[in-house]
Amino acid sequence: MKRRWMLAAGAALLALACLDGPTPGEVTLALQTPNQDDGAVSFRILVSAPNEVTGVTATCDSCMAFVSRVSATELRAIITGNLAAGPVARIAVLDGSPNQAYSVRVLEIASRTLTPRDVTGYTLSVQP
Repeated sequence: MKRRWMLAAGAALLALACLDGPTPGEVTLALQTPNQDDGAVSFRILVSAPNEVTGVTATCDSCMAFVSRVSATELRAIITGNLAAGPVARIAVLDGSPNQAYSVRVLEIASRTLTPRDVTGYTLSVQP
């Protein structure tokens, strides 16, 4: 009886070890800006199914993230604070493997006095 139980347990462990599921992870969004006094950036990020976007965290000091999950594969967010060129947000994804495709679009930009700006010259790039 004990031997059968050990064989069953071993088979179950082997079956679990063979499952290839996604590895959750994060990617960083880096802001490229022509200005030095940005105060807010709103953006959209899309991933291809079956991957999912699960959250956003601001990475700059004293910055805040406001997030709206449109669907499992689309998220819209606003990062506010003293923004500068470089990393501004971490994006949590269901599958963090390096071969995933991301589409990021800057929707709006504002200065630190919340004056709207033209988005020309602004980009957010995905970094591992």
